[in-house]
Amino acid sequence: MSHIAGLLAAMMLSLTASADDGNTCFPVTPVSELPFAAGEHIRLQFHYKWGMLNADVAKFDIHISDDTYKGRPVYYMEGSGKTIKLVSSFFDIRYKFESWASHDMFKPLKAGRNAVENNYTVNGTQVFDWKAHTVSVDTKSSRHGHKMARVGISDCTMDLLTAIYQIRRTDITAMRPGDSMTADMVIDHGVYPVTLKYIGKTTISVKGLGLVRAVKFSCSVVAGDLFEEDSEEAYLWLTDDANRLPVYVKAELKMGSVVGRLIYWEGLKNEFTSRAR
Repeated sequence: MSHIAGLLAAMMLSLTASADDGNTCFPVTPVSELPFAAGEHIRLQFHYKWGMLNADVAKFDIHISDDTYKGRPVYYMEGSGKTIKLVSSFFDIRYKFESWASHDMFKPLKAGRNAVENNYTVNGTQVFDWKAHTVSVDTKSSRHGHKMARVGISDCTMDLLTAIYQIRRTDITAMRPGDSMTADMVIDHGVYPVTLKYIGKTTISVKGLGLVRAVKFSCSVVAGDLFEEDSEEAYLWLTDDANRLPVYVKAELKMGSVVGRLIYWEGLKNEFTSRAR
């Protein structure tokens, strides 16, 4: 359960494209045609299954608003996740992610996270320098102390929250089922390659929503404590409408499996029209 936020990060960051319209890793719609706007709020519910445990365990809320960063207009994104009350009584997990991305090209400029997992705490920031193509990472944790690093990045590198919104820009009309692309994700003090594959359009049954028309992706993820070696058992479904909302996620882990489903939204830029009739 402590890896739910890590799962979301791995999946969403693996679905990253460059935010520069002139140099993208895979097709995206123009910044002028973003499928979201300031004021949007969505919530995902995560369900974990392992052994005798088969229950909803956590929620993850994501907001986007307008802000300024060093005098320039930006999008401010905030993601917060926590275990539900029943689970937190014996395993308390709380996450907060923040990100600032430029209005003109939707590039990440700064990101941060604060996490509590019972007695373990971690606080970190990532500052992107696109002229030098580096990210400066500063992390303090109760387990590993204080670490700082400056890491080289490509145009296909992004933080968690910007990636969540960036994948929604995918231009499905320019892709064919089976198309795959490789991008990079920043994890702590390293940059790791991951691969996204477009599977195609489908219909999926989502608890609380019924049948939803969606576009489906699979992605490779970083093997290690969370995933098996060479795992590709991570999937993402986006609504097949003008919003491209993350409506369902699914992954097989070393210890059990986890799914996430969209349970709440408000402030959408476009009407939710992907429910199958």
